[in-house]
Amino acid sequence: MGGFWEFPGGKCEPGESLEACLRRELREELGIEVTPPVFFRIISHAYPEKTVELHFFRCSIAAGEERALGCDEVRWVAAGELAGYEFPPADRPLVELLQKGVTCHAASDPLPSLPHEGGGQVGVTSDE
Repeated sequence: MGGFWEFPGGKCEPGESLEACLRRELREELGIEVTPPVFFRIISHAYPEKTVELHFFRCSIAAGEERALGCDEVRWVAAGELAGYEFPPADRPLVELLQKGVTCHAASDPLPSLPHEGGGQVGVTSDE
């Protein structure tokens, strides 16, 4: 969505798994390879023209240096700084979860700590 900051990712191709889609999108948008994605959350949002279902994963950079290939800009942002960025309505529930420090996808199922060059930060992209 133009004019907003977004989390990297995109639409699945026919027959493509969610994890394979994420890997392809990150390769195309940022020029990076990532560790195996770990499920984080599913968020549905109803826009007037359609409802979207977003699947969020955690992963780390395994190879490459991120650069803006399929977007105008990429930044690593601490969760506490996300409020300073304008996100599309569908992404806002995830922003709130990250700002609250939510680190698990089920109450009793903590996610592993995944180190990466971003130092505990979240990657966001922008298309003007």
